[in-house]
Amino acid sequence: MTYHIFCTFLNLTLISRDEFISKFNLDELKSDPISLYELVLAMTPQLLFQYIRVFIANDEVRFLERERAFEIVDLTGGGEQTSGRIDGRNFDRFRESVASILGLKKQDDKPVKFKSERARKLMEKIRNNKSSVKKQDEAYAFDNMVLKYCSNNKVGINLLNVGGLTYYQFIRLFYEYIHARQSDYGDALAANTFSYKDPKDYNPMQWIEKLKDGNY
Repeated sequence: MTYHIFCTFLNLTLISRDEFISKFNLDELKSDPISLYELVLAMTPQLLFQYIRVFIANDEVRFLERERAFEIVDLTGGGEQTSGRIDGRNFDRFRESVASILGLKKQDDKPVKFKSERARKLMEKIRNNKSSVKKQDEAYAFDNMVLKYCSNNKVGINLLNVGGLTYYQFIRLFYEYIHARQSDYGDALAANTFSYKDPKDYNPMQWIEKLKDGNY
């Protein structure tokens, strides 16, 4: 599965009915009782089929056109047995299950009974430490990483074909690219010669910075 397809599945997992209507300029349907399931089924039935099939393990998925539902068939044991069905009534529940499997849904915090005051203080310290963690550098937002990598690399990857890589492949290539840029003596020499008066001012990671409005 490529990163592009995986992102599409993530969007389908997390998007709401109203967000879907807004994204595809279907404002005339806002007051219509049509569900998200029916909207996706009408617009991209093949996407919905692939989405369900990916997250149903070891079972066959069949579309029942007359009933506008997806039937889950268990083929183990040499026979065929219907093990479930996904339709407009339980599609949201299916999406919630997918989100939970992928770790996208935060679990509700339940009261914890500690065996000792020391254990309670330790847990409180851990939670406070998590809340004080700095926000991730926006230069390493995935879209910026893709843009920077495709703008200047020597292996023929660009914005037209980067979608063919898996997420893992891209990350491995990106960090190899970082290492290559940091080790490029010619790049450092040119930067220090033409852009900086003092070699100490040269920053080998300045290229990854995210462009701001007006900073072109």
